[in-house]
Amino acid sequence: MKIQTVWQVQARLQTTFGVSIFLAQASAAKQSLFSYFCENAIGR
Repeated sequence: MKIQTVWQVQARLQTTFGVSIFLAQASAAKQSLFSYFCENAIGR
């Protein structure tokens, strides 16, 4: 039973960590896409 609980906690931590990494990557991608769009708009 104790092992099961530890595994659940680890899985939950891993999921939270993965979600935060995903959000950070998405925000970075949005930022770079926005700057790329601005550069192209100014370039024309």
